[in-house]
Amino acid sequence: MMANCAHNCLSERGAYYEPCRLGIHVCGGCDLHNAALTEANYPATNTLLARRLFRDLKAECAAGTEEPTEFVVDLMIGGEPEDDFKMTRQMLARLTVRASSPDALDRRG
Repeated sequence: MMANCAHNCLSERGAYYEPCRLGIHVCGGCDLHNAALTEANYPATNTLLARRLFRDLKAECAAGTEEPTEFVVDLMIGGEPEDDFKMTRQMLARLTVRASSPDALDRRG
């Protein structure tokens, strides 16, 4: 289920859907506007590093099966989603810190 846009809709903030070609794409949206929108992209320099970062993020940030989710995190390879997991809004800050950390940046090249 996409996020309810009553308070902070991505489309009302002028967001758009534009996933990276290689790396991690965080997608949100809203039921009211029936739109999938890019929340964040974390580009990678090669496929191996993108897959490693995705694996680590999935282990740390994936929602449980019973949790309501607001984001989908995609592993983008060649502009196409290869794998994904669902994530809650509460985990967005953790994913952002983890994907932007010096360790993640070093691993991405």
